[in-house]
Amino acid sequence: DVIVPCAEGQYNLHFFMRWGDVAAGGGGFMTTSRSSGQVMIHNVIQQTNAEWDGHFAIGSVHSRSWISEKLILAKASHLANLCRYLATQVLASGCGTPDAVIGLAPDGIALAQGVGAPLATHFTDEAVANRFVSLYMDERYTLPSEYKAMLRGRNVVVVQSVIYTGKVTARLMDVVRSHGGTVVTVAALITRGRDTRQTIGNVPVIALYDYSAEDWPEADCPLCKEGIVPPTDLTTKRAPG
Repeated sequence: DVIVPCAEGQYNLHFFMRWGDVAAGGGGFMTTSRSSGQVMIHNVIQQTNAEWDGHFAIGSVHSRSWISEKLILAKASHLANLCRYLATQVLASGCGTPDAVIGLAPDGIALAQGVGAPLATHFTDEAVANRFVSLYMDERYTLPSEYKAMLRGRNVVVVQSVIYTGKVTARLMDVVRSHGGTVVTVAALITRGRDTRQTIGNVPVIALYDYSAEDWPEADCPLCKEGIVPPTDLTTKRAPG
């Protein structure tokens, strides 16, 4: 077993390293290299047909393509492996000893639990493991009343399925800080290739896959100029920020 020292405790990587790269179709041990994460998530995107072509409004920009995180999250076996892999990246990032994970409902509930459970289980310091919590905010960025006192003094990992513009991330971080928590890292399955660090400050961003796609400000969108109107809600493929 590999024991990695932290600022406040230790964690055990044996659990993570013994899981085969199921989503990527390979065997053996799951590595902690970022390139392996990119292969894994890319294969999951292909297997779930989660990459869509069309005309999408993503915050203040428009694009020809969108990744449907809901299709990725719907596959339980894929999601379990992706969450375990993302947890390895959190541990390898040197962010200290996190003792809370939080996501935005509805998608962030599964992610927070999926990433938080293996993190908590494999801290060798029992006090740290017992302190670990997986939380969520509702879609209005409000914490359930039972959770409001639980963030104070904790080192928090903010999880998201896809980071688009970074505005959602920034709001999540603001709520965590307003309740006395410290955001130590942001962990996402996918970013759209933008530099979100300027939006969310100096907190490091961990992502399994940087998805590059051409996009434009609404005023410069060539699809709009052709008269192609983007859908207006998620059921007709409008992406969030």
